This record gives sequence, structure tokens and C-alpha cells, in this order.
Amino acid sequence: MQINSRREYNLDSLDFEDLPDSPMEAVEYWLAAANKQPDYNAFHLSTSNGDGRVSGRMVLLKGIEQGRLMFFTDYDSRKGQQINKNNRVAATFFWPALERQIRIEGTATRLSAGQSDAYFDSRPPESRAAAIASLQSQKAESRADLEQRYETMLKGNEQLERPARWGGYGIEPFYVEFWQGRPSRLNDRIVFEKSEGKWIRYRLEP
Repeated sequence: MQINSRREYNLDSLDFEDLPDSPMEAVEYWLAAANKQPDYNAFHLSTSNGDGRVSGRMVLLKGIEQGRLMFFTDYDSRKGQQINKNNRVAATFFWPALERQIRIEGTATRLSAGQSDAYFDSRPPESRAAAIASLQSQKAESRADLEQRYETMLKGNEQLERPARWGGYGIEPFYVEFWQGRPSRLNDRIVFEKSEGKWIRYRLEP
């Protein structure tokens, strides 16, 4: 099968002066510009285990605090198990309508129990019940079994408290690349990279 879909990128350009001096401020700047796009806070998260096997999935950014990108998941999920073995991860945002992409490499560490509790308690009861009922990434007996556990949790009298296996991660970047599509694939790429505790900036060829 051949796929020949192709379009020219011609909406914008990118140079150093178009971005704040801080990489995370620049990330927030582009997120704000994308906030009318569908699922603008969704990003592709890549993780790998000790033997180098890589897996990826889409997750939702839930905040940026102290220079870290925050997302939440089940710690026993595949991503959680891989982060436990190798906490170096990669995150990619892509907004096709804006012809923009951000690539981030960094280290993922668990958020505090208080941070995870606060976010879990802010979720609708249905989402909390689903997180408790689902043993994420485990083999399922059946859809009916999952739905029964969910309904039991949702209709039960007990408080829907965050399970210990569920919580947040913060990604602390050491590499952030901003990509702007340009005509003829002569795309703009501006990189922030941490070196000896300081951020340096440079341009990459397309």
C-alpha cells in the first residue's frame, strides 16, 4: 500500500525571537495558541523498559508546575511499569491545523500523594469509579465483568477515594524542540537543551 497524501506548510515561520527565553514558558505560549484546537492538551508519550523495547500512547497534559509537565495514570499500567524501570521518556504535541509540533525529552517522577489526591478528587464520580474498577493494562476477563465492577463502584456507598496504584507523574525536560512547518519541507526547528544546568538554544536543519 502506498500513501501519497501531502500538503504544503505555509502558515507561519519560527525564529529565536518568536519564543520566550524559557523553554517551559515557550511550551505554555504555544499551548495557549493551540487552545481552540480539539484535544490541544493531548500528547504522545513514549516509554521504554530496561531492554530498550519502546511503547507509545496518547495521554492528556493536566498542568505545568515547577517546570514539569503533569499527567495521571495507573502506576501498574504498562507505561507505569516501564517508567519504574527507565524514567527517561519522550512527549510529542502535534497541532496539524497550526502546522506545529513540540518534542520533549525528559525524566518522569511521581507526583506527591497530595497532588494526586487533589486531582483525583476533582474528577467526576464516573471517572473516579472507572479508575478504581479498571486494572489498567491487565488482561480482561470480559467487557461485562469490567462494567459490573464499574457499576458496583459507582452505585456503592463507599467514598470514591484514589487507589494507591493510581496517580500523577511530572516530566522534567532536558530537551525541548519547537517545529514549525514551512514550504517545500524547509521546516523551522528551534531547540532548547539543558547542558551543565543551563539551557542553550540552537537551530536545527530541517
